[in-house]
Amino acid sequence: YRAEQDEIAVRMPHMSLPRLEAQTDKQLTAMARHFVFENPFFAVRKFLSGMCFIWFLSSTTAKSWGWMMFQMPLVALAVIGLYRRHQWDFHQCFLLCVAVAYVVPYALLLALARYSMPIIPTVILFASSGLVSLLKRDAHRADMGHPLRKKTETIRQHLADDR
Repeated sequence: YRAEQDEIAVRMPHMSLPRLEAQTDKQLTAMARHFVFENPFFAVRKFLSGMCFIWFLSSTTAKSWGWMMFQMPLVALAVIGLYRRHQWDFHQCFLLCVAVAYVVPYALLLALARYSMPIIPTVILFASSGLVSLLKRDAHRADMGHPLRKKTETIRQHLADDR
């Protein structure tokens, strides 16, 4: 930032500070756009790594492990909840859009776990949906797989047929 600003200041020495900052922002935006168009795979790789790191990366290894133990199960359950959601209403779509609109810029710019904290309540909502869907599926599987349950259903069916 400083190098670009100094270069612009040398070219236009009588520019006011607000105009200099605006010109520097324009120059850096153009450079970033040019870089992304010339290296699209770098941008995609940075985004994907940022989407991973934003949930647990911190300043120390101990903090990162702490974040990971708390947030990785939440994120995994949230992904399951999003994947298994069959019907979406307006409120759920809105919450998902807010979460995506919040996480994506931080994932691209500065992927640290502390920046994911404001969106954690929304992640918890989707994680609870994932947990409920897992528990329902397991409960259904347990009901169908229990041997006494099958025998009881068979006996009930025979009794119903005899009547």
